[in-house]
Amino acid sequence: MVNFVISPQPVGLFLPDFIPYTKSDGQVIAMTAAGHKAAALFKIARTGVIDGLHFRTATVTTPQNLRISLQTVNMTNGEPTGSNYGGSTPGTLAGPASNTFYTVTLGTNATAIKNEWVALVIEWDGVAGNLSIQMNEVARSRIAFPHARRFTTSWLAAVSDQIPFAATRYNDGTYEGNLCVPWQWNDAIITSATTPDEVANQFNFPFEVDCGGFWFDITSLADDIEVTLYRETTVARTLTIDEDMTRGGQTLHYSLWDGITLDANVNYYLALRPLTVTANNLRYRYGTFASSDVLVGSSPLGLGCVFASRTDTGAWSVNTSQRLFAGLIIPAGGDLIIEPVVPPVLPPLDPTPPVITDPNPNSTLPPTRTSPILPLDCPPFRLFQRDLEVRVKQWGSTEAYQVLRPLGGKHFTGGEDGGSGGADI
Repeated sequence: MVNFVISPQPVGLFLPDFIPYTKSDGQVIAMTAAGHKAAALFKIARTGVIDGLHFRTATVTTPQNLRISLQTVNMTNGEPTGSNYGGSTPGTLAGPASNTFYTVTLGTNATAIKNEWVALVIEWDGVAGNLSIQMNEVARSRIAFPHARRFTTSWLAAVSDQIPFAATRYNDGTYEGNLCVPWQWNDAIITSATTPDEVANQFNFPFEVDCGGFWFDITSLADDIEVTLYRETTVARTLTIDEDMTRGGQTLHYSLWDGITLDANVNYYLALRPLTVTANNLRYRYGTFASSDVLVGSSPLGLGCVFASRTDTGAWSVNTSQRLFAGLIIPAGGDLIIEPVVPPVLPPLDPTPPVITDPNPNSTLPPTRTSPILPLDCPPFRLFQRDLEVRVKQWGSTEAYQVLRPLGGKHFTGGEDGGSGGADI
C-alpha cells in the first residue's frame, strides 16, 4: 500500500494572529487645551452590563481631572453624539499619572447590546491640563474600524493606522477588548549571557492542535538564534534562524517544520534563544496588559498563551499579563497521511425480484413487501446519524410518506421537512 503525504503549506492559520502585534510608541491623542477630547470608537462585543472603561495614559505634563463616558455614535457622520449609551453616566479620574493603565468605574452602569456602535470618550472634567492618551499602531495594514478620533474644535478624521487602546469591564469583573488593542508595546534585548537568556510563549490548549511551524515579530536581530518548541521540558522541534538570511530589523519571520500534534492540557513553550553573546543579539517584542483579566478578555487564546522566560535552561517563569509577539502556524493542509481507498470485493448484485409474501391469508391487512439486501458496489462513504431516516406509509396509499428519524432529528408527516409535525427527538 502506498502512502501519500501532504506537507505543511506556507499558508495556514497564525495562532495567535500577528497582524495587531505592532508598535504603540508615539501613537497618542494629545489633549493640550480646553475642549480637547480623545475617543475610541468600536462595537460592543458582548451583551451585558458594563460598569467600567479601560484605557492608558501616555505622557502627562499637567494632570487635571478627567471625565470618561460611553457614548452613542451618530450613524450619519460617525462621530460621538455626546449622549450617554445604555443608560450610563460618566465616571471621573482625579490626577492621572504618566504611562498608567486605568479602569474608571461608570457613575451608572451601561446596559450593552452586542454589535451596537459606541464611543469611549475622554475629556477634561473642568479645568484643562496637558496630557496624551495612548493608542496603538497597526503598521502592516490600514484600520478602518475600530478607530480612534481627536476633538479640538470639532471631531477630526480618524488616523488610518491607529487602533484604540481600550476595553470595557462588565459587572461580573470580566473584560472585553471589542477588537481594540489594550496592551502596551515593549521590546527588550537578550543574548546568551543575559538573565534571562531565553523567552517564550507558553501554550496550553484544551484540545489537540496540529502545528506546522511558527512566527515571531522582532525589532532587530544581530546574530543567529534558535527557535525551539518544548513539550514541557522536552524538545519537540527546533530550528536555527541564520541572521545572514534575514532582513534584520523590524521583521516578521515565519518558518515551517515537520508537522506535530500538540496534546490537550499540556504546557508547550515556543522559545527564542540567542546563540552568542553578540551585543543586541535579539531585540524581541512583547505586549503588557494591565492584568491577566484584561489579557483574557481582549486577546485570542487568553491564558492559553502567555509570556515565559528562563535562564540557563532552568525553570520557566510565567507572566500571565504579558505575551511575546510569537505564535504557531496551523497548516492549511496539515501534515496528513492519506491512504488510497481499495474498493472491497463485493458479491454480484442479486437479480432476484422483490418477493410478495402473505403469512396470514385470512388477514384483512395488505401483504408485506420484502426486498433482498443489496450490497453497494462503491467506495466507503460517511453516514451522518441525524440524517438517517425511515419513510413509512400504508400499502397502496397515495399519501406522502411519514419520515421517521430514529437516531435524532425531526419526524414529519408531510413527507419532507416542510410537512406537518416536526417534533424533535
